Amino acid sequence: IIDGSQFMIGSLMNLGSWIIDIEAYHKKANNVTYYPFPRLAPGSDFFTANHKMKGIDLLVKKQVNRDISLCIGYTLSESTIALYSASTIYYHDKFSQPDNVTLGGSYVSDRWKLSVGWRFASGLFGRSVSILPVLNNLRNAPPQPNGMPPPGAMGPPNINQTLETVPERFDPVHSLDISASYTIPETASRNW
Repeated sequence: IIDGSQFMIGSLMNLGSWIIDIEAYHKKANNVTYYPFPRLAPGSDFFTANHKMKGIDLLVKKQVNRDISLCIGYTLSESTIALYSASTIYYHDKFSQPDNVTLGGSYVSDRWKLSVGWRFASGLFGRSVSILPVLNNLRNAPPQPNGMPPPGAMGPPNINQTLETVPERFDPVHSLDISASYTIPETASRNW
């Protein structure tokens, strides 16, 4: 049975044309069930893990005039995982991106709204809990006479060299989002 908890504290300040929002959080999810292989295999087992996430979010928004607003956001977070639920050793989660920065703006004209946002996120952990056990198994396994990976290791013969080159953290991610929307006017026959 999955159980969890979430605690948050924050503040929202409206200072005229400025809005400042800050929040801190701590989340736990226990007994999350995983299947360790890419395909279902006879005789293989599921395992459970516990997750902890904590962080702080900051958003600053400025209403420049009636039509234009700008914002900047920053998130500092940590996501960790403990395998097999009984373990108290937590590892960095594969999808943990500690630093996230967002810059955005919007322009409203009559019924049209144009929004643009740029996001930067630090790269995913390369040597996460998903890769380290496989890499350790390959390092500690006796050499195979045919050059193939040791039994239980999935992948091509050169998987050991491939995994050795995995960086501590992958490259950062940048994204640009652009949207335009139009509000349909209400009429006497259509009030939506």
